[in-house]
Amino acid sequence: YTLEVAAIDNKGIEDPTAASLQFTVSYPEPEYQPPSVPQPMHSPDEAENPENERIAFASSRSGPFEIYTINLDGSNLNQLTNNNTHNENPSWSPDGNKIVFQSHRDGVAGERIYQINGDGSNNRRLIEGHDSTELDPSWSPDGNKIAFTAISADGPLAIYLTNKDGRNIERLTHNNWDEVHPSWSPDGSKIVFVSTQDGNEEIYIMGSEGTNRVRLTYDPASDLN
Repeated sequence: YTLEVAAIDNKGIEDPTAASLQFTVSYPEPEYQPPSVPQPMHSPDEAENPENERIAFASSRSGPFEIYTINLDGSNLNQLTNNNTHNENPSWSPDGNKIVFQSHRDGVAGERIYQINGDGSNNRRLIEGHDSTELDPSWSPDGNKIAFTAISADGPLAIYLTNKDGRNIERLTHNNWDEVHPSWSPDGSKIVFVSTQDGNEEIYIMGSEGTNRVRLTYDPASDLN
C-alpha cells in the first residue's frame, strides 16, 4: 500500500506549497496454512489396553450367566468364565488388565466377588474370609479401591470399600435401609448409589469416604443407576 506524508503548519493546516512524500510498502502474499487439528494424547500402552478395545458383559447364552468380552465392533467374542453358575456385573480395572465380578459358586450361600485377568486366566475370589453376600463391584478410577455392596452384620445391604487386593474392608454406609449399586465419579472423589431411605429406590451421592451424602432424585417411581 502507499503512505503519503503532507506538510502541516503549526495551526494544523496543510501547506500546499510544501513538498509531500510518498512511501510504497508491499507485502508478499502469505502462504496458505491448513488449520491444525489437535491430536489426542494417548498413553504408550493405549493400543494394547483391553478396556479401550473390548467390552465386558454377562450373558446367559450358554445357560447360567457367564462373563464375556467382545471387541467394540462386535468381533472376537471370548467367554472368560465357565462355572455352570451365575457370574454377573463385571467391572474393568482402569489399566484394562483385570475384571472383578460377582459369582455364586464354591458351595457358599449367596454371591461373592471374584477377580479374573482380561484373558480369562487367574480366576480367584477377591475377598477371603468375608462371610457375607457381596454384589455390584466397581473399580475406582485410580485402580486402588473397589466399591461393592454387601449384607451388613445388622441386616441391610450397605456400601463397602476394599483395597484392590481384597484387604482392608471398610463400611461406608450405616443405615437401617438398603443401599446398593455403587459407581465412582470420574475423578474418584465421589460415589453414586441407590438408597431405599425414602421408601423406594432413589439416587444418592456421597464422598468416597462415606461423608456428605446428598439425594439427587425425587420421584415416586424407582430410580436405578
